[in-house]
Amino acid sequence: MFNQIEHVGFVGLGAMGSGIARRIMDAGHPVIGWNRTRSKAQDLLDDGMGWADTPREVAEQCDVV
Repeated sequence: MFNQIEHVGFVGLGAMGSGIARRIMDAGHPVIGWNRTRSKAQDLLDDGMGWADTPREVAEQCDVV
């Protein structure tokens, strides 16, 4: 399924969400994320995750959220 997805969106990058987003990124898929507190997603951002300013922006930029 992921082979045809261009961008994966993730809304909510807490303990569980950030772990899942990390695994998707590690598998080589581009991820765009949003979290209420951007600084809590900084490790993912440093490793190449894209950022959206709102959950709506995540949905607009991604094939699956």
